[in-house]
Amino acid sequence: MGEWGLSPYDASVLVAEQERAAFYEEVAKGRDPKLAANWTHHRTARCAQSRGQGSSRQSVSASKLGGLIDLISDNTISGRIAKEVFAEMVESGKDAASIVEEKGLRQVVDTGAIDKLVDEVRRRTRTRSLNIAAARQAVRLLRRPGDEGFRRQSQSGAAQRHAEKKLAP
Repeated sequence: MGEWGLSPYDASVLVAEQERAAFYEEVAKGRDPKLAANWTHHRTARCAQSRGQGSSRQSVSASKLGGLIDLISDNTISGRIAKEVFAEMVESGKDAASIVEEKGLRQVVDTGAIDKLVDEVRRRTRTRSLNIAAARQAVRLLRRPGDEGFRRQSQSGAAQRHAEKKLAP
């Protein structure tokens, strides 16, 4: 727990089966241990159980799951998109990066567009320092009908964090 920074619950689930613990250690090497634990436990266990396999059998290799986690960590894809990519990984056996490229799922955060919206929210409220609610409002403005690119951005954590950073006093 201490070395990996996991809660007692996460640690107990991951060490319940020796095979799962070894799988987790491989996935977590050089990555966020909590994110690796979440994906190891929740995603791979659910997938294996839904296919009628024992929970210790993995349908996606540790290296492929690690590749998916890397794409989340570097903001190439959002957590929501990662769920779609994972489902495709299970079905096709392809790695996450290939799926993201083939399907055009790379998350693009147009900081210039976000900055313009934040400036508009500031102009409307006539204040320089805004709170998190105002950041959320700015990001919601990205969800304009018919503008798929902006809609995809507005669902990303990266867009939210950028708006919040810009709005900080």
